[in-house]
Amino acid sequence: MKALGRILLLLMVIALFVMGLNVTAGGLSALTLKKHGPVLSFSLKPDGDVLVTWLGTSYPVDTDYLKRSVAQARELLTRTAEKAQKNLLP
Repeated sequence: MKALGRILLLLMVIALFVMGLNVTAGGLSALTLKKHGPVLSFSLKPDGDVLVTWLGTSYPVDTDYLKRSVAQARELLTRTAEKAQKNLLP
């Protein structure tokens, strides 16, 4: 019975921690600076580029790098799955 109580207490603490993080993130994203605008914002341009604005300074996101990384990971997983199938089948 004590173990169940401890597990429930741990789950409640984790839930409260996550809820606190969500409230903090919401508060930070709602902050604005009079000179610079939002503290953090994301914008998607019509040509597909992504801009992250942090404290009034815009930074482009290299989406090509992300796409290449995802493609490489997908290829690696496919090759690994094919090897596993070959090893399992007689």
